[in-house]
Amino acid sequence: MPVSRNQPSPQRQSVLSFVSPKVADLLFFETVDAQKVGKTPPAYGTAHPDTENFKDHKLCFVKQADANGLMYEYYYAADRASQDDYNFEYAQADLGGNKYDTVTRTYVTLRSSFSDTGGSAAGDAMPDPTSQFNAENVVNHDNVYVAGVDEVDDFSTDYIFYSRQQKRIGDKELDGLFVVEQKLYFRRVDIVTQRLDPTTEGSLKTVVKLIRRGETFKTPTPSLNGSVTDRIAGSKQWIDKQNWGLMDTGQNIDCRQLSHDWWQVTIQDVIPQGLDDDSTHSTTGKVLRTYTTYKNYTWPSVVGGLVFTTVEKKDGSRKTVVTVKNKEGKDGFSGPTKMTVTQIWKRTAMTPPAPVIFKTVSGAYAGVQFSVRVSNVLTEAITLTDFIGTNDPVYKLGEYGFPKPFVGPSTPSDWPTDDPFIGAASQRPFRGGYLLEIVQIHHPS
Repeated sequence: MPVSRNQPSPQRQSVLSFVSPKVADLLFFETVDAQKVGKTPPAYGTAHPDTENFKDHKLCFVKQADANGLMYEYYYAADRASQDDYNFEYAQADLGGNKYDTVTRTYVTLRSSFSDTGGSAAGDAMPDPTSQFNAENVVNHDNVYVAGVDEVDDFSTDYIFYSRQQKRIGDKELDGLFVVEQKLYFRRVDIVTQRLDPTTEGSLKTVVKLIRRGETFKTPTPSLNGSVTDRIAGSKQWIDKQNWGLMDTGQNIDCRQLSHDWWQVTIQDVIPQGLDDDSTHSTTGKVLRTYTTYKNYTWPSVVGGLVFTTVEKKDGSRKTVVTVKNKEGKDGFSGPTKMTVTQIWKRTAMTPPAPVIFKTVSGAYAGVQFSVRVSNVLTEAITLTDFIGTNDPVYKLGEYGFPKPFVGPSTPSDWPTDDPFIGAASQRPFRGGYLLEIVQIHHPS
């Protein structure tokens, strides 16, 4: 509420208003007799003539007090003192889509002192003379996961400068000389999200970091496994698109500029980290998972040999019967078979291993003395010959082959010796890279 103040000078009468918690920060006007002080008011910014009581006050507004122009109201205000003691507002602000603890400090300053490039720089510590905003230990993640290892450290952080804006005060008595400047400070922390990935049955982490201009940040080199290079935020090398993207380790690194001084860097797992390298099929591939299943599979019979049996007839002639004998434990089988499935991820395409394919053979032989037939079997080459001796009552002496050899060989000629062996391999695009799926087949027990 305005407070009247008696003045010894008859040409000046003061009305005071306190505009901040500081008693010295007051706005007042004086009713001035124009006939005694002159009809031409002094320029804005002129110091108050009472240098003892109002040594810091300056003229900020002049208003005619009567219709005849005989009286004026001179408004005086002083530079605000110790504004950091009381000019704060605490909140949680949205910066780049994430919530951060923020403090907004509002300053009333001389309009003539404002500069768009002056004042606080990005990352400067917030003034806190009342010690109401203390530093806090937070978890700081590495700039990038080198070789898939996420290194974190405890890091003490205080509020630092983010941005500023200037605007009019909105009071005609003050707008001519003063402006309002608001400075936003925030506590910089890494925003971490972890979620289950049903496809890989692992956990995917996303780290969002705020990087200011001039800071050193390790940008990835997507073409090299885990390779990183120091870059200065805002430099020409920093904005080169080759420094961002998908890494061999399975993280995608995105960069988005939020303002002139700040960038938002997102380190996102596209596959779970800490996976084993696939040393068998791809040296830089990552084994996503290995699991066992049972699926129907056809195992062809493996021919071990032919058994010839001679049967004598009552008329004295003979007949030969041929029986196909399979190798022990390798009769034909079709049904549930144990299989091991391995899934491998790599940023670039891999060369799938060649699977074992059973190329079976079939054949029939009908000769003079015997006949035999095989169908869809694995076998080495088999040669059959009918030999007619001198005692045959019907056929003349000789050797007959229909054809020669009889059948084979198949590819392979036997079940693979490896247990398990690769029965299938397929590759497809997956999350910016490629997914290789290898199916190993176990022998039936």
